Amino acid sequence: WLKAVIGLSLPVMAYMSEYVRGAILSVPTGQWESAESLGFSRGQTMRMVILPQTVKRILPNWMNLYAVLTMATPLVSIIGVDDIMGYTRSALSAEGRPDILIPMYLYVLGWFFVYCYPISLITSRLERRYSVKL
Repeated sequence: WLKAVIGLSLPVMAYMSEYVRGAILSVPTGQWESAESLGFSRGQTMRMVILPQTVKRILPNWMNLYAVLTMATPLVSIIGVDDIMGYTRSALSAEGRPDILIPMYLYVLGWFFVYCYPISLITSRLERRYSVKL
């Protein structure tokens, strides 16, 4: 379990830090200067001016990373892709009917689709809601 957490969290942390850095750098310098002219401290500037603007810019990347992480998680879960495919192979060999091969694999694919498609819909909805209008 610890290996799985480390194996999945290290790349996600690296990507997230890069997304946040890019989003912060994408905020126009005038925003920083305006906050400074209003007497905001560095922390206040980040918390009240910069970070609220970065959420709109970073949201599509976050949701994409979430979808990728969701698809990668079964690789290390108790019943992962290998286990599901193993169970499918076992069921096929026990039945001795090669004609149900494709329906069985489509069933497994269906479960991944049922889990991942709502993530895509939510992402699209959030992107429309928080879109950056330039």
